[in-house]
Amino acid sequence: MARSRHCDVCSQWHDVEQPWPSKCIKHFKRLGESNKASAHVLGDIAPYKNVYGEVIGGRKQHRDFLKARGVIEVGNENVPQKYIEPPPVAPDIVRAMKETGNW
Repeated sequence: MARSRHCDVCSQWHDVEQPWPSKCIKHFKRLGESNKASAHVLGDIAPYKNVYGEVIGGRKQHRDFLKARGVIEVGNENVPQKYIEPPPVAPDIVRAMKETGNW
């Protein structure tokens, strides 16, 4: 499966493994840079004090702190949605029509 990237210049999708079109190349490529996609490396988190006053100095310490207490970090997880079948409305419509005399 080819990876593609949206171009704001021409509003088209371009394959990142292919050279960019000449009208779009200035938008994505600066002089001396490659036009291939590259990995993005995140830096470590800044040290902070937890609720117990201990200093957490990095992601590993943060994960260990959460794991030791049996908690999870919320906010980015995918929670599958459960579909709840709505109750049937036909009996209510029939009842209302009979009560109003429109049946």
